Amino acid sequence: MEKLQNQEKMLSDDLSDTQKKVLKSLAEKALSRKDIFEVIGISGDSRSFTRHISPLISDGLIEMTLPDKPTSRLQKYRLTDKGKVRLG
Repeated sequence: MEKLQNQEKMLSDDLSDTQKKVLKSLAEKALSRKDIFEVIGISGDSRSFTRHISPLISDGLIEMTLPDKPTSRLQKYRLTDKGKVRLG
């Protein structure tokens, strides 16, 4: 159990400050891409999405609310259980 917690801690250290802000912004409720970028205070262009959001999705820390419709205007992102553990 301790080994697993240490691994989670190491992975947490690998997150950028911006990625940590994204996780914190999703702690209370699911947010749209636009809302996430407004909360963390950076532009919401595709490069920022690729740099900050995509790795969190790939790592299973956040997920889409509409995974079958990734480009939907109603798409939001939420914290996964793994993301909640990482947030502490």
